[in-house]
Amino acid sequence: MKLLALALALMGLLFLLIFIQAQKPIKITSPENLSFLQENQKVLVQGKVLEEQPYFKTKLLILENNIVIICNCPLSQSYKNKNISALGFLDVYADKTKISALKISLQTLKELSFLKYDININN
Repeated sequence: MKLLALALALMGLLFLLIFIQAQKPIKITSPENLSFLQENQKVLVQGKVLEEQPYFKTKLLILENNIVIICNCPLSQSYKNKNISALGFLDVYADKTKISALKISLQTLKELSFLKYDININN
């Protein structure tokens, strides 16, 4: 009986893990978009980091569109004035909405040009 309960619990955890990994992130462009989402929802944010603040053993990154990201990145690594893309979960604490980053990647100039401009190849 204990073995059956253990097997069912592990299968349930495996199902939840697959479900969370398969969930597509929602692209956020402004802080107003965050109010329509539920806590712990997977989101994708892109923008230029205007301000960096140490926050205990983590960092607060504030983007140009006033979206706040919490990351567990090394304090020695700076993202200030760099364009980043962050994948994370929506986190609400003390009536403040932040994004807890799972992955942060730097965007190159080439990637940004495709995001901002529609290129017509026929001309």
